[in-house]
Amino acid sequence: MDRTVRNAEIRTCAGCRQKEGRDALLRLVVSGDPPRVVPDVRGCAPGRGVSVHPRRRCVQQMLRGNRVQRAFRRGVISPSVDNIVTEALNQYCRRIEQLLLAARRNRRIAVARDAVDKAIGGHSVELIIEAVDASERHQPSSNAIARRGIRSVVFGSEESYGRLFGRGAVGVLAILDRGIAESIVDAIERCAKLAEDS
Repeated sequence: MDRTVRNAEIRTCAGCRQKEGRDALLRLVVSGDPPRVVPDVRGCAPGRGVSVHPRRRCVQQMLRGNRVQRAFRRGVISPSVDNIVTEALNQYCRRIEQLLLAARRNRRIAVARDAVDKAIGGHSVELIIEAVDASERHQPSSNAIARRGIRSVVFGSEESYGRLFGRGAVGVLAILDRGIAESIVDAIERCAKLAEDS
């Protein structure tokens, strides 16, 4: 790989100052009038961006003193750590919903226990997502998941998945697409890191 391309993919966390690949960091940008710092989870907002690890302590370090003004090279309203963390969590949750809807459009998702059990039997499952509040009757067989070596995560609620898919309570989903599964896991892990110290 060309050295300039490789270097362009490396960023320095504005909090802890460690270097990291661009995809491992959360981008912050200036938006609005008056200008304020907001997260850019998708990494596509226009303008100068500053990168931080998706961890509360890195956001905290970046907001100390006048680092924000120096990083953006302009005067901005310095947000609270809680505001940045809350907005980033909301954006990650919306990103997960978009990925789930993309999986549905592409018919690469099984929704609810019967469909998930059938998908597990067909050997096509990349990821199982169980709602935090999933009742036992909505959960797939953990033995089948373990036997097949399927990755599983706990995230979201029965109500939110039901609303997303126009059903009653949905306690479990199966993702059948590897790329979508990896993107969902990445977003969930970032949510967990941000929420750790909240």
